[in-house]
Amino acid sequence: MQVSEILGALKAEVELVQGDLMPWLEALAENPRADALDAYRSQLERTQETCSMLALNGLAQWLQVLLDSVAALDNASEDQRVDWAEAHTLWPGALAAYLDDHTSEAATLGLLDYAADPRLLLPVDVEGVGQLHIMLAEPIVLSQEFDEPLAEQETATLADTDLQVPADVDASVYEAFIGDAAEQAVQLSVLVLQVLQGQDETGAGLVEARRIAHSFKGVAAMIGIRGISRLAHRLEDILDFLASLPEVPSLPRALSDILQDATATLEQQVYAVMGEEAPPDNAQQVLQAVMDWDYVLKTNGPSALIDTAQAAIEIIASETALDATPGQTAGPDFDFDLDLSVQPDLVSPELSVQAALPLAQLPPMPAIPLPSATAQRAPAATAAANPEEDVTTRVSVRRIDEFLRTAGELFLGSAQLRLALDEALARQKALLAQNLSMQNRLAELDRAVSLRGVSLKAEQAAGGLDALELDQYNELYGLTKALYESSADFKDMADTVQEKLGGLSSQALRQELTARNFQRLVLTTRLLPAGTLTARLKRNVRQTARSTQKEAELEVSGEEVMLDREVLDQLGEPLLHLLRNAVDHGIELPAVRRAQGKNPQGTISVQFREQAGAVEAVVRDDGAGLNLNAIWQKGIERGLLAANEEPSEAQLLRLVMQPGFTTRSSITEVSGRGVGMDVVRERLERMGGSVLIATEAGKGSAITLRFPASRALLFALFVRVGGQLFALPASAVQTALAPGMGSLQQTSAGWQLVYNQQTLPVRRMASALGIEDDAGADAAMDQQPLVVVRGPEGDVALSVQAVVSSREVLLQPLHAALVNLPGLLGAAIMPDGSVAPVLDIPSLLRDKASLRSLGTQATQQDTRPLILVVDDSLSVRRSLTQLLGDSGYRTVTAFDGMDAITQLAKLKPSLVLTDLEMPNLNGLDLTRHIRNRADLHDVPVVMITSRSMDKHRQMASEAGVTRYVTKPYTDDDLLDELASLSGV
Repeated sequence: MQVSEILGALKAEVELVQGDLMPWLEALAENPRADALDAYRSQLERTQETCSMLALNGLAQWLQVLLDSVAALDNASEDQRVDWAEAHTLWPGALAAYLDDHTSEAATLGLLDYAADPRLLLPVDVEGVGQLHIMLAEPIVLSQEFDEPLAEQETATLADTDLQVPADVDASVYEAFIGDAAEQAVQLSVLVLQVLQGQDETGAGLVEARRIAHSFKGVAAMIGIRGISRLAHRLEDILDFLASLPEVPSLPRALSDILQDATATLEQQVYAVMGEEAPPDNAQQVLQAVMDWDYVLKTNGPSALIDTAQAAIEIIASETALDATPGQTAGPDFDFDLDLSVQPDLVSPELSVQAALPLAQLPPMPAIPLPSATAQRAPAATAAANPEEDVTTRVSVRRIDEFLRTAGELFLGSAQLRLALDEALARQKALLAQNLSMQNRLAELDRAVSLRGVSLKAEQAAGGLDALELDQYNELYGLTKALYESSADFKDMADTVQEKLGGLSSQALRQELTARNFQRLVLTTRLLPAGTLTARLKRNVRQTARSTQKEAELEVSGEEVMLDREVLDQLGEPLLHLLRNAVDHGIELPAVRRAQGKNPQGTISVQFREQAGAVEAVVRDDGAGLNLNAIWQKGIERGLLAANEEPSEAQLLRLVMQPGFTTRSSITEVSGRGVGMDVVRERLERMGGSVLIATEAGKGSAITLRFPASRALLFALFVRVGGQLFALPASAVQTALAPGMGSLQQTSAGWQLVYNQQTLPVRRMASALGIEDDAGADAAMDQQPLVVVRGPEGDVALSVQAVVSSREVLLQPLHAALVNLPGLLGAAIMPDGSVAPVLDIPSLLRDKASLRSLGTQATQQDTRPLILVVDDSLSVRRSLTQLLGDSGYRTVTAFDGMDAITQLAKLKPSLVLTDLEMPNLNGLDLTRHIRNRADLHDVPVVMITSRSMDKHRQMASEAGVTRYVTKPYTDDDLLDELASLSGV
């Protein structure tokens, strides 16, 4: 195909856009977030991808100016949107003029003038116009050169199809991979089929298929699933070959079939890892065929798509036979289907004769052993093969939260119904009691009437009775008897109603219990074992020990303790910081430990355990322990202690959690990073938890983190203060004391409680809440219940009006207007419909000065380097985010280059970490964008990719990439690169 034909086809595509352009622009001029935005942006992206595929790099960069302009529309004023829309009506004409004669300087200048139009909101600056001019002025050459190194024929082995998931895999990365792998695999199959059927007119489907295969290769290799990684790798190579051609020709049927087999096999492998299907029995056979085709294409180039019938088969047969593994067991021959279905005008007469040869006259295919299903079955797949095992399905976290909310409402409704029935039953009993009283009165009336009747009869016998009086008596007597009988009937009916209400109340109680069980079952779907963090924790200790030239081993116990996913996410960073501290500050150097008679290798342990309605994570080390004397001196220097003060050990240990407190003269690269124990304490308190430190000189330290197992469902103690019900999380409560328990005494510092050999300060909870409590204020302190809670400065006894009950409640989130209100974690809806605020005890007890200092310190201390991670794979983003976060960096993520540009409009990172191949905007174009911006020009860009060819390195260098890292790489090597660039 000639250059003129390609440019003509591109012009025709641009002309098709004009039919939809005006409606799109009119809609966007009125509303920058209209549905037309996605349609317009997608059209520009497709046109840009077409230019990129055809190596029209100048036009692709020019179209990027339009895409940047679309991204800037959201922040434009109404007048600016009108001008923007008017400017966007002009680009098809300017582009068409260039496509008519790309050698015309006038046409090139027309594109440049348009790119600099200020109405685009993000026009190209003078320097950018110069660079764009150079790219547009370059002659267009359709290259068909293939600079891949000489391929070597490979033999697929059984190990190449292994779907075993490593035992030490990072659970969150694996979960992210599983979360979208099935959908991606299905999409890959669909896209490849569209390409093979000629339905991918713009080439965008082939580009997306390459990206998905590339993502599968990288993520599967990162996790350690060799079978998926190997097949995706070779499949990507073939797709790369096809994408390098000016246009995808009609493929031989044999290649078309094997591409479909490969995507189907990859899809089945994904489901096998998920445990939903058995592994494919022909995985090794399919992989070998894909390897053979990859070899033929790399060896013979585009001609292999025509003369495959004879030449390719001979190459495969001879090369594979020579390189076959000695002792390899022969199996059934793999049969290439030789009905090539090649277009007649593309095949020479000689090749047509060869293609028509019968199968018996062709060289035999090499023998390929078939793997047994049992040998390659992954553990996850074993469950799928056994119908008695549980099957799984994927449900979004948002959906689970909706289930939990609905379950909570169902439980509350059931509880309210039962209370209403209980109240009705109580009223029925009261009504029966009242009826009984009325019957007693009627009995008295009946007796009185009967006596009057006896008297009247005596008078009648004496002949002195008035007939009228006798009639009145008979009427009264009849009414009394009727009333008495009605009362008895009412009692019978009331007994029946009471019986029915009792049955309904019992049924409502059973319904309430069922709703509670349903709520718990839904909650368990949010729970993960604490061992999910083990891989991260061990990696953290290993990396820290390496950085500090120390030896340390981490032991984790209680991994089976179940925690809410949100709690696990929030717990990760505090635990990692404590482990870094344990290695850097606690564990001694091997020589020092040896001299002290210790094992040169230090031992650090993390123990998870359930404790009284909460969970504790205890971090212990056998190092030197905290230097209390150094803490004392530093406290005096900072004015936290008086020079003549003799604080207790507990007071000294609490100083460690003061903002910015450290005994080191400078922040270390390892455990400092600007994050101190005060941040650990703050995060635990934000979770409704607390931190307790214990130490022993020469023997080590123990730090206990106490927190609720779930942020959705928590156990709470309910107290009444000022007539209002409040909930105290069990994780913050030590004990509740009835009036008279312990000894109260009043000192100059206020009330104090002596209990269990401890002296604790006493505070009125009403004062801490800032509410009036007349009943509590009037009552003597020794007549009020006390609740001992964990405060920011140690245990505190709170006096309350009454201790009501303790129960498990569903924590309801606060309204957006209240989320930053100190002292509140959320709210609990009670069965009677009332609302009880759930208190954040440490925040509630901390005084305002402390809150201000904490906020100031938090603002000052967050000086860790910020890294922007750009990758279209969720698994890769999550893996890199964890690695960087565990190593002391802040991170922001973007799912492609366009999203990264949006992020860069709001922040300036210390470094950008990007993939090479991404949809919408690849890593090279993102790097060019960064280099063309004056405010970001000096930001280092590290590109991570599996592309190791010199041409890719050259392209990256020309775009301005600072470091080019190829997969596979080690975490340590990557961190060393980042440290050298970020100055950490």
